[in-house]
Amino acid sequence: TSTRDILTMLTVIPSTMMRTLRTMSSTISLPSTMMIMRAMSSPTKQMPSLIQRTPISSRHAVYTQPMLVTNFHTSPTVFKETKTKKAKKEKETPAMSNILDAEEHLTILIGLDSHSKVLTDWLVGYILAKNIKVFKLALENNVVVSKKGLGNIKKGDLHLPKDIDPDVKTGRYSAAEDSIIKFNWDKLTNDLKLTEEDAVEELFKNTSNDEDLGKKRNIIGYFLSQGLTNIRLATEVYQRARTVRCAKKGDFTKEEDEAILQFVEKEGEQWTRLAIMLGRANYQSVSARYDMLINDYKHGEFTAMEDELILREVFAVDSDILVDGKITQDDWNKIAEKLQRKPEYVRKRWRQQLEPILQRYQAGTLHKDVKDVMINHLLEHNMNYAQEVDWKELAKLSKFAGTTSTYLSRMYSTLRHNTGLKYPELSEVQLNTEAIQRFRANREIHSTRHTVVEHQELIVKFYLSHILEVSSENKF
Repeated sequence: TSTRDILTMLTVIPSTMMRTLRTMSSTISLPSTMMIMRAMSSPTKQMPSLIQRTPISSRHAVYTQPMLVTNFHTSPTVFKETKTKKAKKEKETPAMSNILDAEEHLTILIGLDSHSKVLTDWLVGYILAKNIKVFKLALENNVVVSKKGLGNIKKGDLHLPKDIDPDVKTGRYSAAEDSIIKFNWDKLTNDLKLTEEDAVEELFKNTSNDEDLGKKRNIIGYFLSQGLTNIRLATEVYQRARTVRCAKKGDFTKEEDEAILQFVEKEGEQWTRLAIMLGRANYQSVSARYDMLINDYKHGEFTAMEDELILREVFAVDSDILVDGKITQDDWNKIAEKLQRKPEYVRKRWRQQLEPILQRYQAGTLHKDVKDVMINHLLEHNMNYAQEVDWKELAKLSKFAGTTSTYLSRMYSTLRHNTGLKYPELSEVQLNTEAIQRFRANREIHSTRHTVVEHQELIVKFYLSHILEVSSENKF
């Protein structure tokens, strides 16, 4: 039988047979591929009896629904992207394909062992038998990127091909996208009556980089992608699922602190290995935690004197810092040492507070409140989550003159946080730009706090008298 004939048999089912198959309630094991194809290609024959699946372990049996080619579920309406009255015309719907349009997937399906006890094979067989719809572009870019640790796969990843189509999105998952992936994962495990413990252990904690296993994981990634509006690589969605399901979040515990200190003492600063051991998605956060543990940094609010010192030092490094922003990590380390502060906190103080004040002062927009302007702009362009916004491009618009990408993104984050405090019943998905707009419309309007205005004036005054004036004198 040719590949095309097999594909035809797998994707075309008479409506009478579909009605019969949907009513079947018997549980099955991984069926013989040819057995499924023969049944699908002959509408006059009865569906053959299907084998019972072998349980994962003797402790609990695992059962599944019949592995039939059916249309994939429709995600709940809660996951549909919110449409606004002012939203731009929606983009043209991307082309779709059946997952079995890829010959390598047919090869995988035919090669599956019906008596396999490997959980990945069970899930792959189940998904391929459904022959789900996937983005054609994603199918054409069916690359495998194996990442031992948790965390997102990014476009700059060394293992990701450089010629990936620009329409394929990587990184920056919104709360809505994470919810869709979680929903699909729950559906998959529920359909197959798997325990979360076994599924996570087999699929997400197994860090093998075998390419054949990677291709099978991609098939699971396609299933988890159902309902996403952005075209994403299956390998990336699978990795995101690993991170969402397995990564620890929040503050480091006392036990983690002890583990970090002991590990570094014995093994050295191998941050990726340590992050994997701790189940943390970001090795930088582990490195930063170690830095905090071994150094006695000053904490608390920055004082006016500290702000002035930061201004002096930053402009000493680069007098055109407001134009080109050239400053290195080594520079931040030196400035932080003088303040006895953590370098990252000093850098944030400049990026999030001091630089925006000076940039807005120079643009004549220091006392202009752009919160509502920003929220309305985002809704007009159907941007309901921070991950959907290109903050650098947004800061270039004339209506946001003097702002920076960091200033705008931080403003959005603060507004979202305040909205969550006002409406604690909102889920992560519901806590979006529309919710922020409602919060802004119903809030009590207060004038800008006197301390904020006073701090801005002090920064500008110091800049004019100690930075610009000195710089002008030095030129002459």
